[in-house]
Amino acid sequence: MEVLGDFGLFVHDKLKPWPYEESPRKGLCFASTGGDGVHFTMVGPKRAAAADGFVVMTVPMMGNTILAESLREFLALGFFQGWFSLEQLAYRRDWTIRFYNRTDEPRPRRLKEFFSKLGLEHQPLRAKRLRELDGRYRRLI
Repeated sequence: MEVLGDFGLFVHDKLKPWPYEESPRKGLCFASTGGDGVHFTMVGPKRAAAADGFVVMTVPMMGNTILAESLREFLALGFFQGWFSLEQLAYRRDWTIRFYNRTDEPRPRRLKEFFSKLGLEHQPLRAKRLRELDGRYRRLI
């Protein structure tokens, strides 16, 4: 889905494990940001059920961050800022959390249309939520 690539979400045609050593082995990569090998993987109880799983962002050489409990929650994180800058969680966590909670910037029409069609609202990126997800799912990746 090239239409979201400008916002850091290049959706892949085929779901498959990603070739980086840090990538979750029990998941299927569904998208990447288009920069530095950063990619997003759904991890479910069984590889076949990955679509029902949680979302992990892999920043090669920096590791994994569990971002959301579902695909809908993950997508909603990009409501205002898109998904490209999520990789900054690996380098500047506090800045990234502040950035993803900004709601004062104008949104591009394509993002507005995308979220309107899916019926999704903004999902704030919160440190507490990231810690909760990490505690719940880290052992599964």
